This record gives sequence, C-alpha cells and structure tokens, in this order.
Amino acid sequence: MKSLFSVLLILFIATSCIGQDAIDTSKVYMMAEQMPQFKGGVDSLGKYISTHTLNPRSKEGTVYVNFVVTRTGKVINPKILKGVANAPELDSAAMSCIAGMPDWIPGKQGSIDVNVACNLPIKFAKADYYILEGDTIYYKVEKNPEYFGGDPYRVIGENINYPYRERINDITGVINLAFIVEKDGEISNILVLTGIPSGPGLSKEATREVSLLKHWNPATNKGKPVSAQCFAVIDFELKQINDNSSQAAHLTISLLGSNGDSLK
Repeated sequence: MKSLFSVLLILFIATSCIGQDAIDTSKVYMMAEQMPQFKGGVDSLGKYISTHTLNPRSKEGTVYVNFVVTRTGKVINPKILKGVANAPELDSAAMSCIAGMPDWIPGKQGSIDVNVACNLPIKFAKADYYILEGDTIYYKVEKNPEYFGGDPYRVIGENINYPYRERINDITGVINLAFIVEKDGEISNILVLTGIPSGPGLSKEATREVSLLKHWNPATNKGKPVSAQCFAVIDFELKQINDNSSQAAHLTISLLGSNGDSLK
C-alpha cells in the first residue's frame, strides 16, 4: 500500500534546563526535563498526521512547523519555520493539521507542567493516490468527475452570501479548497487549503458554497468509478456600482481535477 506521507516524527527542542525552584509557569520553554508527548506516542502521532493532512495536487517537500504545547496540553500558535518553495498549499495543509491537533501530554520541569515550544517536520511525497478511512482517493484518473445537478459555476454564483463582516470591512481575496468526489458521486472532505487570515468568514462561505455541489457522475479509471481528489478556487470581490456608494459581490470560480483540468 502506498503511503501519501512520510512523516519525520522528531521534535527538535533546544535550550537549557533550569532549577525546580526557578520554574516560571507563564514562560514558554524551549527545553523541558520531560518533553511533551502526543497521546498514544509516536505511532499515534504518525497516524494522526497521515489521516489529517492532504497533499494538495500531489506535490512534494518538507514543511517545518513550530508550535507550543501549553501546560494544559493545548496546541497553540502554529507557524511555518520553513516551507516548500512555490508550494504554499503544503504550508497550509501542514498548518491545518497542527491547528486541529487534540491535546498532548504536556512537558514538565520536575513535577510541574510547563509550556514548551516544539518543531515538527512533515514530509510530503508525491503519489497517484492516498488512503482515507479505508477508501482509495485518486489524484490521477482517466476521466474526471462531472457535475449533473446543472451548471456548478451557476449553482455557486447564484447562492453567494458575502459575509457581513468581510463586506463592511472591504475584505476580498482568493480561497483555495480541496474536496473529494466519492465513487458514488457524493461530495465529501471539503478542506480549506489557503484562506484570508483577516477574513475567516470567506473560508466558511467558500466551504458552504462548495458543499452545495452534491451530485456528480464519479471519476473513472479503467471504466470503473473511483473516488477522486478535486479542487476549487473561489475569488471573492466587491465591485462599486452606481454612485460608488454601494458594492456588489462578485465571484470568480474555478473547479479543477487534480491534473488541473476544469470540471464541468
């Protein structure tokens, strides 16, 4: 069985230890006497990353992510230390995985739980497919899925609901998403790859819009229906109308198969 990800499960943590009588529980330590641990250990961490990280468009490279495991075990403040050149999708995929992690076992200085900063390299490898919850999801298919609920671009365009906060603050931008068209034609696993940090409502609205595309003729390989990885690019714009006192929401939409061909 091919594996989409080869994850380097090493936590690099570097600084000096200090004495028990000088422990500061508000400080973020770069080194602790007892390191933070993912519940279940290294194998469980590898399984979590493998099932919660999508390799967009089957690119390759290693993304190095820094985050803090708090004294209560929460994973906070993820940031990219080093990404992959010309592949911001990998950065976003790694960040989404870390941001959604369950609680860890916190690090300790002596018997006291402390905040600890950790670095985790995640290596993405190219693949023709990956396994998700027992199903094979293909990047490469002989025939792309086709939408049969009408015009998919019209369905999204006619159902736009530009978020109020983003509209009044004139926040615009491009949201990149991934989704799966299952072998039974249903859509699933909608994931935001890159969003607008200042406008989280746009990511939420883009996800809602893609979820409206419910009925597809599935992709095929060798004449048999298969589950396929697909992508959506939604560009949110606000255009001035009439006397420039009003704005109209406008979308530019692209629906793509993993090979970059437009979906119909």
